[in-house]
Amino acid sequence: MIFESQRQFQLWDYTVSHRQLLLRSPRTPEITTNLDIVFWEVRYVDVGTLLEGIAMRAASSEQLARVPPLDGHDHDPIKGYTIVSGRGEFVVVCSGVRILENTLDIFDSTIVYANRDRAIEEHGTVLYNSHSS
Repeated sequence: MIFESQRQFQLWDYTVSHRQLLLRSPRTPEITTNLDIVFWEVRYVDVGTLLEGIAMRAASSEQLARVPPLDGHDHDPIKGYTIVSGRGEFVVVCSGVRILENTLDIFDSTIVYANRDRAIEEHGTVLYNSHSS
């Protein structure tokens, strides 16, 4: 298991130019931090817009075999992640993922780090980084 949370997550942001996807569990008056799951070099997404609690793990070879043919970026390292929630089981195929905890404003996105203008740690505490696992 890579990550597990009982919090509610939403499909929060996507940027076409960097093929990044952000799933966020936003902070509330009762919960003081956001939980952000940032996927980059996204090649395939099958995910609901609202996830009631999640458990995230590496996708199985059987799940990846069911993914339609991808966009021809064969030089990119590919990973698949399965997200299980109360609403089903979903797959994201990408080059990597980071999970961050932060106190950013609701309109601030953690996918801006792709510009490399700031260290990822400036966007929150890194809970998981596929580059270092």
